[in-house]
Amino acid sequence: MTITRAAVDLIHKDCSMLTLTLADMTRARVTWTEEARNLRAAMLIDLCDVLEEFPTHKFSPFVHCFMEWRFGSVGGLYQGSAQERPVDHQIALLRLLNQEVAQLRSALRDPELRHEQRMFQRNAVEKFRDLLRRVEDLRSVHPQVLGLRFDLHLDQRVHQRQGAGEDEKQAQLQEFVALRAKFHDAMEYILGERFVGYSWSLEYGRLRGFHVHYWVHVLPLKRPDDLVILNLLEAKWITAAGLYAWVHNCNADPTKYWNRIVGRTDLRDARTIRGIRRWAAYQVLTDAFAKPQLPLNVRTFGMGKFPRFLPCAAGSLPPIQISVAEAESEGFLDFV
Repeated sequence: MTITRAAVDLIHKDCSMLTLTLADMTRARVTWTEEARNLRAAMLIDLCDVLEEFPTHKFSPFVHCFMEWRFGSVGGLYQGSAQERPVDHQIALLRLLNQEVAQLRSALRDPELRHEQRMFQRNAVEKFRDLLRRVEDLRSVHPQVLGLRFDLHLDQRVHQRQGAGEDEKQAQLQEFVALRAKFHDAMEYILGERFVGYSWSLEYGRLRGFHVHYWVHVLPLKRPDDLVILNLLEAKWITAAGLYAWVHNCNADPTKYWNRIVGRTDLRDARTIRGIRRWAAYQVLTDAFAKPQLPLNVRTFGMGKFPRFLPCAAGSLPPIQISVAEAESEGFLDFV
């Protein structure tokens, strides 16, 4: 997200991003202007670490453009820019750096690249909007629910053999996808008529490999039974996937997680609404910046069981839906 913010700044701002700061009459260093704070933050990102974290992903056009530029000559020039050196040397360096920034700005302003960026982000933006709308629909019928948050895993040290070839990795992915579908069927049977909404997302991490995030809504009983339900679901996942399967249970310690979206949940509460927005941004908006390159038959997101297209409940309930721009301004995209 930091890179995308920097790209937007460069597209819309013509001001200089770098300037010269004199240490004395003979020495100076090159510094960032206030308008360049996002670009400066983007330059501090360890891109090699990003590539290691997302080895299977395709990056957005803006991010890809920045990476090509960053790995080019500007990287070497930037390394010495903050050091105090003779004024003449730093003036020449400033000129070169400004030329490099101008080249990046020109590339980002290309109409075709900007169109590709919008197309890349469109699906994630639509999923974000739709998920929040479906939760609003749920609130109009069931303002209080029991929220379950859990992640499905397989021990990657076992599931992904060291040095496995591409064909083997694809076979392992297809197996994981099939196991998730089998687990989901079992979950529907366990929850029965209490099951009133869910969303899931398939992700890949360098350390955890492929895993699935679930957010599930069930009708509450007088006495909360979320931990009982999750114990049953964990047993079903292990039964389906084997002894090396495990479940990360967020309900076991709800204080660690975003406001009031696990356990007994009042969908009318302002803090709960904020937590819902933050979770929805986390679950779907990563794809607006980097998407896993997977076979066409592998879905990475799903939701269902929500009531559809129902009128909002009467009264002055705050909306749950917000735009991506509003989510960013609230700090919900800081994880990217």
